[in-house]
Amino acid sequence: MLPVIKLKKHLHSADGKSASIVTIISIDQMYQQNEAFEAFCLKLNSEFEAGNCHKVTIIETGYLKRHYFRLDTNFKCLDEIDLAAIQLGNLWVERQKTLINKLKMPINLLSWKEILETQVCKEDRPFSEYLAIVENDYINDKCFYNHVKKLSEKYSEKLSKRYNPNNDKLLAEKCQKAARDYLLEESSVIFKLVHYSFTHQLYPGAGNAALRYIHRKYFGKDNPLPWVEYKIQYPNFGANLKTLKDSGSFFFQAGSCKNDQSYNLKKNIILQLDKLEKIERKEFIIELYEKNCQKNSDKGHKL
Repeated sequence: MLPVIKLKKHLHSADGKSASIVTIISIDQMYQQNEAFEAFCLKLNSEFEAGNCHKVTIIETGYLKRHYFRLDTNFKCLDEIDLAAIQLGNLWVERQKTLINKLKMPINLLSWKEILETQVCKEDRPFSEYLAIVENDYINDKCFYNHVKKLSEKYSEKLSKRYNPNNDKLLAEKCQKAARDYLLEESSVIFKLVHYSFTHQLYPGAGNAALRYIHRKYFGKDNPLPWVEYKIQYPNFGANLKTLKDSGSFFFQAGSCKNDQSYNLKKNIILQLDKLEKIERKEFIIELYEKNCQKNSDKGHKL
């Protein structure tokens, strides 16, 4: 059974106009693919049929990952890194194509690279100018600096597990820079989005603190692109976005095949447990516990 998507705000405006939705895809997060993404598409269909929205634009963020790929010594040049990041976005689209095709409303698929490099109107400016504004805030706005510092430290720790297992000091600094550059670019994209015809941005969460700060600082008064958070709830378990957030990104998992398999196995177990009735979950967990105890007891006898 599919999870249920619940919007925290209405999509239709006070004047009765329907929404032009944009959703930005964190391509390595499990809550924006497969069953969760299918449920999201079906929710959009119900909103469309109710007259609350008339169009959806999906932006995949593969190109944003180039900041992290620059830590990978297997790549020989920046062009190769950019191409790999673009292909990552294309792969997400290919894997979710069947689900995307279930959408009944007009669909527009855009890449992160297209958003950065396209000037949609006279008022729009090159992305480098918007990025410069946010970079200046990082230097001169203490509140924004603290947000970015805290988040980049958290992300760089995860990057180090993948790219810096020996805790090399120079490489640790590169991980910190990659995380910071990622956050600054991500925080700057709102300056581009407000020049499109989007009326609502949908995302399974509130967004990170750096994103929220820039949005409030520059667009909080008029709020031309309201952020609409939605929750993902699994039947018979009550799992919502908060529990899914703890899973972290697939990208940050250790690079070995063994670790990838263990991670995917754990996720599959969690998803299967979600589908069981409460009493069935309890009985299953007790059974696993008893088997583990027996296994440890057997090991003790062998010693």
